[in-house]
Amino acid sequence: MVGYRKNQHYVPELLMKPWVLKNDKLQDVLMAYHWVDHTNSVWVKDRLGPKAYCCQDDLVTVEAHEDGRDVLEAKFFEEIDNNGAEAAQLLISEGTEALSREQRRDFALLLLSLEARRPEVLDRLRREGPDFIRGQLNSDELLKNACAENAIEIPPADYFEDHIEKLEDKVLLSVLPELTQSKRVLPEILGCHWLVRRFSDGALKLAFSDRPLIRSVSSNAYNNIWSIPLTPEIIFVATPNLNYLRRFQRESENKLVRGANEQSVAQRDKYVFCVDRDPRRWLSKQMRRGR
Repeated sequence: MVGYRKNQHYVPELLMKPWVLKNDKLQDVLMAYHWVDHTNSVWVKDRLGPKAYCCQDDLVTVEAHEDGRDVLEAKFFEEIDNNGAEAAQLLISEGTEALSREQRRDFALLLLSLEARRPEVLDRLRREGPDFIRGQLNSDELLKNACAENAIEIPPADYFEDHIEKLEDKVLLSVLPELTQSKRVLPEILGCHWLVRRFSDGALKLAFSDRPLIRSVSSNAYNNIWSIPLTPEIIFVATPNLNYLRRFQRESENKLVRGANEQSVAQRDKYVFCVDRDPRRWLSKQMRRGR
């Protein structure tokens, strides 16, 4: 987008901050581990903080809107991030029972937004969405007849873009809220049993990836599991299956952390953030497995 650039996060900075450490220059940084193909090994970046990760220029910027080109970030995702972050802090400090019904919804929306605004999802919407809408508009007999009656010689989709709204903008402005406020998935998460599991100081530490929502989706929705690390010592889990939840409560700390970390590494887009002294040995094993 010529003449406009704005850096926008797809994972809120507040979710990454529990993994911030001081580097040798006493700077607040994330230890960001990633796989490098040409060396066949794990490398780490240790000079940048949360502001530099999980973001992209003009991620959800639209071409034009009366409320500004950053309307999706400023008027939609910012509210979700702020409200969801408050709910996350309550989960960390007091647990699931401290949340009101509205705060449960706020946190569930935050979880769904993490998937809805992934760069991969946005790229696909921008690539495929406008063509789909163009085909729908241009094949609509009522629209074609209306154009003919008004001596409009261009296809309906072209007229729509010239006089009403860019098709790409229409896709982003309509689909992103629908994905985040999913009429199917949002009630599912809200109807789950929720658990916050805290680990002792001696346990292994949870990693956090640049795709932090861990989903285990079954053909039977009753067995679905949603989880996300909240800090290196705390994980959130939601599932409709009470037996699964009890298993999470009973599972040994290190086994549960290892399982969560394996899933975080497996589904990462690029980076995994860790606070362990040197996790490259186990990271190398897990990252190599996914090549």
